[in-house]
Amino acid sequence: MTEPPASDIGQSEHRLHPWSWLFSASHQLKDLLLPLLAFVFLKRGDPDWLLLGALGAALTALWGVLRARCYRYRIGQGELLVRAGILDRTVRHVALERIQNVSQRRGPLHRLLGVTELRLESASGGKPEALMRVLGLAAAAELEDLLRGTSLAPGSSGPSQAAPAAPAQVLHRLSLGELMRHGLISNRGTLVLAAGIGLLAQSWEFLPRGHRAIGALLEPARQWFARELALQHWALLLVTVLAAMTVALLALRVFSIAYAVFRYHGFRLELLGERLHAEHGLLTTVRAGARLPRLQRLVLEQTLLHRLLRRCRLEVDVAGGASNATAHAEARLAELAPIATPEQAHALLRVCVPGLDLSTLPWQRLHPGTAARRMRGAARGLLAVTLLALSLDMLLNWWMPWPVLVGGALLWAWGAWAHARAWARFAGYAVHADWLVYRSGIWTRRWVIVMPERLQSVSLLESPFDRRAGMQRLRAEAQGGAQSGHALDIGYLSTQQARQLRDLVWARIAHA
Repeated sequence: MTEPPASDIGQSEHRLHPWSWLFSASHQLKDLLLPLLAFVFLKRGDPDWLLLGALGAALTALWGVLRARCYRYRIGQGELLVRAGILDRTVRHVALERIQNVSQRRGPLHRLLGVTELRLESASGGKPEALMRVLGLAAAAELEDLLRGTSLAPGSSGPSQAAPAAPAQVLHRLSLGELMRHGLISNRGTLVLAAGIGLLAQSWEFLPRGHRAIGALLEPARQWFARELALQHWALLLVTVLAAMTVALLALRVFSIAYAVFRYHGFRLELLGERLHAEHGLLTTVRAGARLPRLQRLVLEQTLLHRLLRRCRLEVDVAGGASNATAHAEARLAELAPIATPEQAHALLRVCVPGLDLSTLPWQRLHPGTAARRMRGAARGLLAVTLLALSLDMLLNWWMPWPVLVGGALLWAWGAWAHARAWARFAGYAVHADWLVYRSGIWTRRWVIVMPERLQSVSLLESPFDRRAGMQRLRAEAQGGAQSGHALDIGYLSTQQARQLRDLVWARIAHA
């Protein structure tokens, strides 16, 4: 199968790659996979119902094939024209300058057939301007080059001849050792475990033989545990439980390392002109990109494990990026460095924000009463723990000695006060050129760097306790929504500080 030459991309309307029907049909069937499997298992003794289920799957696949055949696109006169739909047909005219984020996603079948899935997003976020499933590699590369900065010549319908592009500059790579460190730190093995438990729970009722097999495997362990418990071999039981927990934790770390290797294998961050491109993935290869002027928030994060291994993580939000809950969120540029040394992370920050040095910024402290204000939350926690301990004592008819209660309360109060003071000493904000920087945290430290021009709204909040203490909280939302909550959330500001920051951010928003 062949597709039209990529050089004619702007001359006339083109269809997707001839293999697109396969991916469109599989995408339609994927949404009905679980209902169809349940239908087959529940009615497996009735051939008429099975035939009806097969007919439904065939019609669903045929609908996907027709949708792929009706999809056409053309680039000309500075716009992307997309025609799609079968019964309800739509024609979209998208100005090329509106398309800010371009990403590719290639699974094993994509690589086998030499095709890719191209996703085009604008600064508004949400639904993409175009989702081309699928294009040939040559057509996708030329379309991406055109959107990367090659403009159409005035009065022409095709792309103009551009000067040869400069070679891409590699900013960051991840070796196998770095991937293993990232797996140890991120602990994403819980996701693999949760997925396995979910799959087992979904198929439990349909696999009675597997149910009995698992029960037979666990029966000797259950009998041994009951026998040792009856003999009151507490030391042996304690050692066994600790060994089982250790093995489980090690297994989770192994799963986490495997997840990191599969997702970030071959990670490479490149700079081509003013565009950043990140490519990674072992089975499913993802290539995401964004222009430097469209970066609206950077987040440098250091957990306790990061600091022990002298590593950190650098995230990014791009104007037009939607929340992680949307489909294909993994195909967006969300991380400039899943793991990096502090020196590498600061070098990447200087590429995105020229002249930025976090250690020399004029940091301003928060309200002087921040530590005392944070102690209110610790006091509520102490009260809840005390009530829980007293309730357990009453249920077990054993009263905890008052020195233990008083000593525990004093220890809790001292730890909470030390944590609140350390948090207040570290927290602060600073203004650098066109960027606003906010840092916070103790065990997990975060530096949030936002560009006020890329924000969409700003608000001041205060609770009754805040009003009494003369504090306010500043929150700001980004264009298209931040990928993880609010774009900026600064609490424990004095009223004067909060209003000054609000006026600064709002003036930048109005100017933009």
